[in-house]
Amino acid sequence: MPWIEAEFGMSMSAATRFMKVADVYGGKSNIVLNLDPTALYALAAPKTPTEVREEIEKMIEAGEVVLSHKYSRYYFLWILAAGASEV
Repeated sequence: MPWIEAEFGMSMSAATRFMKVADVYGGKSNIVLNLDPTALYALAAPKTPTEVREEIEKMIEAGEVVLSHKYSRYYFLWILAAGASEV
C-alpha cells in the first residue's frame, strides 16, 4: 500500500512485521523494550513455537539481555530437540 510508505516511510512488509509484533506483544512492554527489532520480528512470526516465545520471555523476566543471536541459537536448539516432524 503506497500510503504506508508515504505516511510512515516503511515498506508494506515492514509494517506487517510491526503489526504482528503488536498483536503478539502489545501488552508486554517489558518484552518489547528488551528485545532488538530482529528478535521481535522473529519471535512474533507465526512459525515460532509458543515454547520458544515463553522461554525467551522467562529469560527477559529473569533480567537477561536477549539479542537476536541468542534467540536464533535457542530456536535452533528447540528445532533439534523437537525433531523435524514438529517444525
